[in-house]
Amino acid sequence: MKIKVKQFFGRHKLILASFAFPALIMVLAFAVTEIYPFGGNQIAVIDMYHQYVPFLGELQYKLQEGGSLFYTWNGAGGSNFWNLIAYYGASPLNLLLVLFPKKFLMEGITLILVIKVGLAGSFMAMYLKYADKARDWGIVAFATMYALCSYVLAYYWCIMWMDAVMLLPLCILGLNRLIDNGRAVLYTVSLALIVFSNYYMAIMVCIFIMFYYPVLYFIKNRARGAKKCVTTTARAVFFSLLAVVMAAVMLLAVVSVGVAEEPTYAKSSEYDASGDAPFTLYFTSVSVTGDSHTTAMYAFQEAVEALSGGSVTCNVYADGTGSSSEGELDDLKTGSMMGGMDIAYISFPTLSTQAGLEWMAMMNSGYFWADYEHMTNTLNNSEIGDQIFSEIQEKTGLI
Repeated sequence: MKIKVKQFFGRHKLILASFAFPALIMVLAFAVTEIYPFGGNQIAVIDMYHQYVPFLGELQYKLQEGGSLFYTWNGAGGSNFWNLIAYYGASPLNLLLVLFPKKFLMEGITLILVIKVGLAGSFMAMYLKYADKARDWGIVAFATMYALCSYVLAYYWCIMWMDAVMLLPLCILGLNRLIDNGRAVLYTVSLALIVFSNYYMAIMVCIFIMFYYPVLYFIKNRARGAKKCVTTTARAVFFSLLAVVMAAVMLLAVVSVGVAEEPTYAKSSEYDASGDAPFTLYFTSVSVTGDSHTTAMYAFQEAVEALSGGSVTCNVYADGTGSSSEGELDDLKTGSMMGGMDIAYISFPTLSTQAGLEWMAMMNSGYFWADYEHMTNTLNNSEIGDQIFSEIQEKTGLI
């Protein structure tokens, strides 16, 4: 048994080292920057702090307590949770959160990030061993550089995007095998996992494959003739589509967002504004397509245009296409008449960092509110809520 273990580590030492080196460097970086448990800081910044961690906390709760994965009452007055999973929480590694108590959610997410970085290094080492037939420690160096590339360091907080970085070398390794000897299992499964984990990054990967495939094919098979080219390309297209179909359980959740029974609005003279002068509202948010906030924006757009008899139109700018998170408040103060915005979803962290309301940061904690009803009653039906909104109006000059 000891001999087999020794042989395993000897045979795969470069791949194991390619996991350990970037993971260890990441942990050392956490220590230098005093990330917990080395200090009082944490990895959650920007949207990770006020969106991704609460979503993963809700997923952890449902996995541990047996709640429905298809719906949640803890956001937007109730929303489609499967749709949120499709973008934020579909990584298979998120299942590790089941092992962590609720109070150690952040530690669980940090561990998952380190594992993703380590696996990115390992999978890149596997690709380099196949592509270059190399067997020296240079593989570890290049694999480590890939796992800790500038994209990872800049966007590690978008933890759901890291699966694509992790799996891309494995996918390209599978594409090489498909071209070389027709073996398509690795390519199909790895691409399916990328699509399953995050459809947004999967689009980028598929675009890359579309441009990279012809280059790779003609490098390998320049003199094999048209028949071989057509046959191999047809197989590549087939297995690419198969991978997408395998991940359809997540894609359908995104495609079906907003497909519902046609809403009915009240029709009376009280709402008849068809004779008013035309006016356009500009509504912005950094929420992503498929998010409950974005879905609500389009519901608002439809309701406003129906109730106004067409005299008011509403232009929706989701995904940060209208204003960035740093520019939302300024754009609202400018107003659409001067090239700004009329309406925006403003988060507690934005008000905390940009409006001088530092104390509001704590209100976005995933467990600050007991539940949605507690938040609604506090903000909308209490003296505390009146005081909060009065202070926001005073500090920002907005209503």
